[in-house]
Amino acid sequence: MSDEILTYIKDTVTRIEGKQDNHDVRIGKLENWQSNADGKITMVSAIGAAIGGAFVAAVDYFRHL
Repeated sequence: MSDEILTYIKDTVTRIEGKQDNHDVRIGKLENWQSNADGKITMVSAIGAAIGGAFVAAVDYFRHL
């Protein structure tokens, strides 16, 4: 019974160590995607704020007529 547990633990550790080789590459790709997405989201929010400001200015202009 204890040999089965030790074999299971050894196999599990071997699988984890095998995946650690790709870990740095996967994290690098994820960080690149996040930095790319941050710039796009920032631009969308800036354009949305500008459009919202234009609507508010138009409503304020017509309200005072």
